[in-house]
Amino acid sequence: MEELRFSDGTVEAVVLPEVGARLHRLRAYGHDLLRTPEDVHEHVRDPFSWGAYVMAPWCNRIEAGPVLLGSRLIALGSNFPDGSAIHGQVYARPWDRREDGSLAVRGGGDGWPWTYEVGMRIEVV
Repeated sequence: MEELRFSDGTVEAVVLPEVGARLHRLRAYGHDLLRTPEDVHEHVRDPFSWGAYVMAPWCNRIEAGPVLLGSRLIALGSNFPDGSAIHGQVYARPWDRREDGSLAVRGGGDGWPWTYEVGMRIEVV
């Protein structure tokens, strides 16, 4: 799995673009600041317990199944043991690297009625 590393010598960030552009590791002065698994593939097996990730197009929980939001019907499937749809759609999807060094993903569908794009740029300075 590809690991993108950003560091200034004292702070290091490791991002996994193939797994939701997830922040696998954030280390400062030799100390991990996130719950970081030894094996990066653990993010695939258990995506909600490790690191940090973008929650889009929603964060927290939405009731799975048909939910009316304004005038639009959202019909999301459950992705969590409590039966809810949790933390959006992009936490485990592959993100694209752009020429300017940023990461991006397009989404929509899968029960979410609007298309969207999420972008992220990471710098350690």
